[in-house]
Formats: sequence, structure tokens, C-alpha cells
Amino acid sequence: MYTSFSIENFRLFDQLTVEPLARVNLIAGQNNAGKTALLEALWLHNHPASPIHALRISAWRESTDYSRGSLYADLFYEYDMDLTIGLQAVDSQMPAPSVLEIKRQYRAQQTLLDLSVEPESDFGEDDIAEFDFENEIMFDYSEGDTVSLHTSAWLDSKPGPGRWRPVLRDSGKSLVNRGHRCIFERSKGMWNTRALAANFGQAEKMGTLPVIEDAIRLLEPRLIRLTTIADNRGVPSIYADIGQGRLFPLSVMGEGTKRVLALCLSFLRAQHGVILVDEIENGLHYGVIADVWEKVGWLASEFDVQVFATTHSYECIVAANNAFTKLESDELHLHRLYRRNGSEPVKAITYTKDMLETNIEYFWELR
Repeated sequence: MYTSFSIENFRLFDQLTVEPLARVNLIAGQNNAGKTALLEALWLHNHPASPIHALRISAWRESTDYSRGSLYADLFYEYDMDLTIGLQAVDSQMPAPSVLEIKRQYRAQQTLLDLSVEPESDFGEDDIAEFDFENEIMFDYSEGDTVSLHTSAWLDSKPGPGRWRPVLRDSGKSLVNRGHRCIFERSKGMWNTRALAANFGQAEKMGTLPVIEDAIRLLEPRLIRLTTIADNRGVPSIYADIGQGRLFPLSVMGEGTKRVLALCLSFLRAQHGVILVDEIENGLHYGVIADVWEKVGWLASEFDVQVFATTHSYECIVAANNAFTKLESDELHLHRLYRRNGSEPVKAITYTKDMLETNIEYFWELR
């Protein structure tokens, strides 16, 4: 489990350290304080050997740029690709910090000359202009002196003018081998029905379906059972029996229901790993948030999962505190990201469970 996480030159962070970390970490802050960016940094650190994951978070923000010299530029602080991104985690089970560095180097690209043909004479100054130098983004990961992964990505031309495609040199390795799994639950709630049904089937095989059904009952007390049914194309979907004489597809039961289902399934898939949840209160009525937090706290402990969740809601913070008080657990920390003005760097202040209790008692601002 992570006890500290540090960021350098990533997104809007020039330097940020968040510590101490708990099993469940709630991240608050005003708009553009970097809450989602912090989750993205954790996501990249947990997938250090796969440049495609860096492209994926850019695609989520609709900021992927395949123009020359701009691949991955949005990841760098103030788009300055001369900087080196550093993501460092201290893990209670690891003897040394794990570090992911992302940096640019230049890759020579042939434009007019065929390098497979030996030149008749040495190149001169005029020949240099006939070569183009494209950014190659390096992903270098280390865990002390024991593990070292090196991957990279660059743009290469496709047939036709002005057409470029990313080339990813992926090691194919991941942190799953050492027990870390990382799942990102995004705020927009774009759930794949087929994937949800497949994960639901795995939960049924594991015998954990009652856990999921209990969580869904927080939002729909009439729920009798959940099941999967395939349509005429063979695509499975999840249906609910709420005692109305027919089954209802989960897709018509509201965003909150799908949110809770996806969250529960993520805990089952991320055992001994990490879950990242953006705007955890999305789709949930304030009256059930405390119950959902109680379920989150129990699942995190039961399946040995570390949680990082963002929120804009003071009610969500209070609900989380009340839930962990009921659980008699101090494994909740609130991390508030802030900056006094646009010219100052983002900083983090951490509230332990006891500190959070005191701030809520006196109605001090925590968002």
C-alpha cells in the first residue's frame, strides 16, 4: 500500500507530494486544482511499461494530438517537453521507492535520403537538412535496484501527406506481476455493458454476488436478485428482479445504480491493488452516500484495496467521515489540493481521520 506519492512536472503540477496516505484517500479541492490529474499520475505510475495508457488518459480528456512534435505534450507541465516528468511512490511493502520518469529525446527520421543505400561520399552541412528529428518519449521505470523497464513512443508517417500514427514500443510487462492492479472509474460513467456483464459473471463464480446485491439495495431496496441475460446477438446484459413480475435491465435503473455496481466489481478485480474514482458522488443522492462510503470502507479492507477518490461535495466528505466513524476505522484521509492564486504552485494539505472530525465539527472549509 502506498504511504507517499510525489509528482514533478506533470500536468499542472511542478512539484507535489501527498502524504501520509491511508487505505482510503479522499481528494478535494477547487476547480482546476488537479484532483483528476493526481488520479492520472497514479494511473500512469501503475502502468509504467505501457505508453498506450498515457495516450488513453489524453483521449479521455479529448486532448490527444498526433501532430508533429506534440505527442504526449499535454502531460508535461506547461507543455514544456524539455522537462522530465517524475512520478514516485513509497510503498510499505517495498524496500525502496518506485519511480517512473517520462522524458523526450530526439529520434532521427529519414525524409529524402535512403539510409539503406551506402552514400558515395560523406554527408555535408546541406545533407543534414534532409533529415527530420521527431520527438521520442521515453518511459523509464525503476523499483530501487531490482526492476528496470524501458519503453518509448514516437510518431511515424503513414502513406499520404500529413498523416501520422503513433508507434509504441511496449515491453508488455506490468505491475500485476508484483500484486498491483489499478482500475480507473471515470466520472463520465461510460460503462461497457458487455464488460460489466463479464465482470459480473466472475463475481458470481467467486461467490461474491451477495456483496454486490447488498450494495445495490442501498439504492433499490426492492431488489431480490441480479442476473445476466443475453440478447438475440448473444450480448449479455445485467437484469434486476425487483418483485414486479418481470426483470428490468440495469441500464434503466439510473446512473447511481450502475455507479455502485461498477465500483463493487472494481473491488473484486483490483484485489491487493488500487482503485481510482473520479467524482465518486456522481449519480448518488446525498441520503445514500454515507451508506455507500460504509460499503467502500468494508470492501477496501476485505479485498486489500487502496482507494483514491475525488469529490467536489462537502456532503460527500461529511458522509465519508460518518461512515468510517461507524466502522470504527481511522483508515480515511482527506487530501485538499489548493493554491492561493494562479501563479502559485498547487500544494496539498492532509487531514487524518481525527483532524477531519475536528474540522467538520467547527464547519471549517474542506473542499
